[in-house]
Amino acid sequence: DVGGGAGDGQGRGFGAAARPGLQPEPASPKEIAWRSRLGGWKERSEQRETEAERREVEFSMLVKRRDEEEVRKALEEQRRAEAAARAEQRRRDAAEFVVWRQNAVLARKAEERARAAEHRVWRDDVARTARGLTLPCATLEQAQA
Repeated sequence: DVGGGAGDGQGRGFGAAARPGLQPEPASPKEIAWRSRLGGWKERSEQRETEAERREVEFSMLVKRRDEEEVRKALEEQRRAEAAARAEQRRRDAAEFVVWRQNAVLARKAEERARAAEHRVWRDDVARTARGLTLPCATLEQAQA
């Protein structure tokens, strides 16, 4: 028996055509599909390589996007922290200005009171002089002290 399928006498396969007088049976759809897949192994291999390259590119893009997202989040956090620091500095500056302004107002009022008191003393001295009263004079020792 020359390749006829383990002596079953059905005459299928490539050996059936070699035996005289036997007609080969038509192949089943399953066998046809199997044989058609055998011829496309190179094409399937190229498809697998193409798909693997596509997946690698997609993965590298995903990694790049993830890295960019991490950088973006870090920058946002840094900007948020800087904004908070600037807001805190503005608050401190405003509080310092309020204190400075209050001190300036108090100092101006104190100066005005001192000028008013000096003016009253001067006005009283002028009034006494106009009435002919003598002004208290400092002695030479008091003036040098």
